[in-house]
Amino acid sequence: MLHHSLKIVVANAERLYEDAKTMEEWGRFPTSFALAVLAQEEYGKAFIVHLAADHQVPWTRGLEKATRSHLCKQLVALVLDYVSRKDFFELLEEPDRFRGASSLPAHGLDAIEIVVHEHVRGLTRSEWTEGSKIDPVANSIARGLLDRGKQTGLYVHLGSEGQFRKEPALISAERCREELARAERVSNSFHLWDGKVQPTASFDWPKIVALFRVLLGAMPIEEFNEKWWA
Repeated sequence: MLHHSLKIVVANAERLYEDAKTMEEWGRFPTSFALAVLAQEEYGKAFIVHLAADHQVPWTRGLEKATRSHLCKQLVALVLDYVSRKDFFELLEEPDRFRGASSLPAHGLDAIEIVVHEHVRGLTRSEWTEGSKIDPVANSIARGLLDRGKQTGLYVHLGSEGQFRKEPALISAERCREELARAERVSNSFHLWDGKVQPTASFDWPKIVALFRVLLGAMPIEEFNEKWWA
């Protein structure tokens, strides 16, 4: 069942990404921007579904709820953007990328923790951070900055007195193309092979899956520390 759902989600993500490209070609930059963000959200949803479909974690009410959160899926897409950014030969210039999960950037680590603790487990920020600071890139997405940009690309916003506040024309061609480029990288996270959705070949992918597993209680912390952290 989950594998079938995964194929449908990835197909929809691809459709949104292709539509975003078409809108950019037509000069509809605000619409393209919004669709590019939506495509990333669907790829983020695909990752969550894949975790359970691949039997890495059990499918739970918390995971299902996470697939309906725009902010959660945008945070997962932030992680997928990092995974898809480098190919093998580029990685040779960054030997730390061959190390364990401790080599992941702060924004990726914090994005994963926010997804698990706040969107899957339902904790408040203060209940899990213990006063530690969150990476500003991950935190800006968690606080809705990207999502508000998506809304700006679609709607005219009015103030409490009915005054004009924002309109889609505020999304520039440059901002649109930056988001479209990120959507392209995120889209490389999955591919169809032998009728099944497969994750991209990446040295970072297993680290990220292991992080989700240990945070969701599907892997003992001792095993994670021994095999995946250093």
